[in-house]
Amino acid sequence: MDTLVAKVRKNVRSHGLIAKGDAVLVAVSGGVDSMVLLDVLRQLAEVDGFTIVVAHFNHQLRGRAADLDEKLVQQYCTRHELRFEAGRGEVKELAKEKKISIEMAARELRQAFFEKEVLRLKCNRLALAHHADDQAELFFIRLLRGSGGDGLSGMGWSGFLTTNIEFRRIRPLLNLRKMAIVAYAKRHRVKFREDASNHNTDILRNRIRRKLLPYLTKTFGVEVMAPILRTMEVVGSEADYAGHEACGWLEKLLGNRRRVAFEKLHPAIQRQAVLWQLRFSGAKESFDLIEALRKEPDVWIQVDAETFLRRQKSGQIEERAKPDASFRQTELECDVSGSSGKVLFASLTITWERDAGAQRFIKPKQIVNAEVFDAEKVGLVIRLRHWRAGDRFQPLGMPKPVKLQDWFVNRKVPMERRRQLVVAETADGRIFWVEGERIGEQFKLDKASRQRLKWQWQAEKPK
Repeated sequence: MDTLVAKVRKNVRSHGLIAKGDAVLVAVSGGVDSMVLLDVLRQLAEVDGFTIVVAHFNHQLRGRAADLDEKLVQQYCTRHELRFEAGRGEVKELAKEKKISIEMAARELRQAFFEKEVLRLKCNRLALAHHADDQAELFFIRLLRGSGGDGLSGMGWSGFLTTNIEFRRIRPLLNLRKMAIVAYAKRHRVKFREDASNHNTDILRNRIRRKLLPYLTKTFGVEVMAPILRTMEVVGSEADYAGHEACGWLEKLLGNRRRVAFEKLHPAIQRQAVLWQLRFSGAKESFDLIEALRKEPDVWIQVDAETFLRRQKSGQIEERAKPDASFRQTELECDVSGSSGKVLFASLTITWERDAGAQRFIKPKQIVNAEVFDAEKVGLVIRLRHWRAGDRFQPLGMPKPVKLQDWFVNRKVPMERRRQLVVAETADGRIFWVEGERIGEQFKLDKASRQRLKWQWQAEKPK
């Protein structure tokens, strides 16, 4: 058995990552790390009695190169008779939609795909190829962003994948150096592909990998990896202890049992007590928010457009939503089966035309307040109304529906404006248009479209 395979097997056993009978979904990009992980787990599966399935996510960011990555992974699976599943996502579209970086959007879509495949394929483990060099890079990324001890501790050997503790995310290579992984690939002729984006130093992780770490090694004449990893372990252990103490204190608080007053707790325990409550509530955590809540009791702090938080003197975090105006209940059912028509709803005058030749249509850029739909998908009867609680909508280019409220928050649509916007839905209740926003993904024109519904609207001018 190769020495690296033996080390991974030891990691698996000592950290309880995989048991006999487990089904492991291996996330494989086609790069050297994940290809080596796949090759090693394939060998261990044969001797240790677990099964593996391979999943690859194509980000569609590098054209033909991305397709070649997918092909390489698929060829490996074919050669070794492994099940292979592939997914794709519109990364640029999501990044633009959420106003986040390409890297963050790619991570979000990738994680969603792997988690879905774990459940669909009835696996109970998701194996990732993170290694020791990734840990060091993550340490500096989080250090530069001002993370606390739990953040600086880095990635764990395993963690919960879903709320069901049976499903876990595992990292069997976490203590192995990149050079050892590359050496294994050369020894065993494991084919892999190099992602050109890894050389792009506009990305923070790449700047740390290609500039900061080599600079520290060259300038101070010491191998920086070992002390960084030791520091992460020490800081992580101390953060775990503070978190454990804070959770014990919170149990007493919520159980109304005798406890030390919040003001008398050590600041590290106070921060953890606030942090865990933010996590339970789903609020976005930050150092500034934690400190504001920790230091200022009974002061309402606005977290986002909808939410306010405050810490009571007892230490418990209280949440208050911004008061909502009542939803407008008016609606109007319209027959759009004719060749054209006009309707007045709320402050909008809406006109439509239905004709053939949808596949040849290109929406003129100079026309404002106009959209075009696949007429047959929309149907013959529609309903005009306003936004309501619980509405879900799949905007053009998005892989799945989102809450309309979340969409408005991300788009920074003011609360008063949201309640004025007009929504159009099909007879069976699917939203295909939101005034001033995108059309629904399910109702766009495609090559199979036979009729188009041209839709224009004009707001009534204030008197």
